Amino acid sequence: MKVTNPTTIIDLTEAQELVKSLTLKLLDCERYLDDLARAAEISIMTGQPHLLNTFVDTANEYLKDRLDLEDQEEDIVNTILPA
Repeated sequence: MKVTNPTTIIDLTEAQELVKSLTLKLLDCERYLDDLARAAEISIMTGQPHLLNTFVDTANEYLKDRLDLEDQEEDIVNTILPA
């Protein structure tokens, strides 16, 4: 996912689309994390660690589209994550 400098968004429609996109991404992240937590709990209770494999693979696939701050210009990173 590409990092967006919030100071460059001047159009309301663009801001609304960004909020919608990030909201959906956050909901997906919460869903995958919830699935992984449940799978871990079940695998611990049943002593079957192999139950985690599918959920770990799904989470790793989701993380391929993560924000990568290392490739971004420092001023953008400082705008998003102030020191």
